[in-house]
Amino acid sequence: MRTIARMPRGAVVLPGLDEIMPDKDWRIVSGDGQDVEPAFGHPQAALARLLRRLETARADVQPLGAPAATLAKRRRFVSQALAPSDSTPDWRAYVAAHGDERAEALADVSLIEAADEREEALAIAIRLRETLERPQATAALVTPDRAIARRVRAELARWGLTVDDSGGEPLGATQAGALARAVLAAAAEPSDVAWLALIGHEGVAPLDDRAHTRLIAQRIEIAVLRATPRDPDWRARFVAARDAARDRHAHPAARRLSPAEWDEMERVALAIEAALEPLRATLTARPVGAWSRVHREALRALGGEAARAFEEDDIALDRLFDEVGALDTETTGGLSLGRDEYRALFDRLASGATARGPQHAHARLKILGLLEARLLDADLVVLAGLDETIWPPQPRSDAFLNRPMRTQIGLTPPERRIGQSAHDFAMAMGAREVILTRAQKRARAPTVASRFLQRLGALAGETELRGLRARGARWLSLARLIDAAP
Repeated sequence: MRTIARMPRGAVVLPGLDEIMPDKDWRIVSGDGQDVEPAFGHPQAALARLLRRLETARADVQPLGAPAATLAKRRRFVSQALAPSDSTPDWRAYVAAHGDERAEALADVSLIEAADEREEALAIAIRLRETLERPQATAALVTPDRAIARRVRAELARWGLTVDDSGGEPLGATQAGALARAVLAAAAEPSDVAWLALIGHEGVAPLDDRAHTRLIAQRIEIAVLRATPRDPDWRARFVAARDAARDRHAHPAARRLSPAEWDEMERVALAIEAALEPLRATLTARPVGAWSRVHREALRALGGEAARAFEEDDIALDRLFDEVGALDTETTGGLSLGRDEYRALFDRLASGATARGPQHAHARLKILGLLEARLLDADLVVLAGLDETIWPPQPRSDAFLNRPMRTQIGLTPPERRIGQSAHDFAMAMGAREVILTRAQKRARAPTVASRFLQRLGALAGETELRGLRARGARWLSLARLIDAAP
């Protein structure tokens, strides 16, 4: 980068460099002329280190453009709010000189403080849905937490909206990944619950008709699974179920079944059992690649929509089977696994793999990670998960390298991630309309508001903070009303 910057037609773009920060604060952030280490948790810390490596002063950087008047005031406000902790006494001087700007700077900013993560996701989904009422308007949800993204996607589904999540989702949480896990569960567990979960999956259609397969699954549940005890011999179990259906105390739906419907139910049940049989055939240990191939064939044997989804729709699952299937005894050092061990391994691999987003996502709604949010623009940006340990993340100490050791070998401390997260937050605040959201409880445990949010609120003052909450209260009220009983 240093070489490119010195070329006659070369350039290095520094996104979000704060050229309006006072020189005193810049020296604190960069560590120049200070007896203490640089402020790694500051939004400009990474850029300050980069400029030092490039042997370039901040004053030598040329701006590529200027924000609109309102955004310029918001930029000055955010820069001051996220100033180094040693410079917070300068807030009084900012309020005295630019205090009147705060109302205009925050006019298009709202704050949603939900009771829990479900209410937060629902309020966000309602606000994103409202954007579609305006022609050509676009909206983006920006969050480092994949759980928030999944919740918002689920809430948007109530309006039939499919949204692309740039961060993807774990393969195990997709329909194809869940089907692959359900196959292993049904093969390993002597349980009617696991078997019923498999036949109830959207990807299972032995008759090439998912709607009809769903009807057959309901009939099997009522007439066979509820009426007879668990029996690995499904032919004998159907004989017992037919006899039980003739009893006057049998379920009316079972008594109404015709002989042809009984035969069809038995064919479907036996077809599923035949697909699972290779996974049940042996309890001895096999190489990982052998288990993967048997698993893959079981998925294909389910036929219908399952085979089409596997071959066309889920490239991530296909890639995972290819990688695991390539393992043999030599590459794994002679490692062999039992069925339960392979199942645990597959669950772990599927949870770590990332699946691509939906193919037919809405064109005007996006869910973005922090990096992708820098590259795309939207009329409305929702910054979700503004709680400590989420945004910013909790710094983790290395088990093998303590802080002095990291300093000696030239590595940055764990607080570097906080600085990067702060820079992402400051960049996202440059959108035309911004909504900040947090949940007062997550997983039923109280949360602490993000330090970024606390600093914004402290500098904004009580009057402007009430305005932020009042604008966000509308979406909270709608979230509480949408599922209320009439």
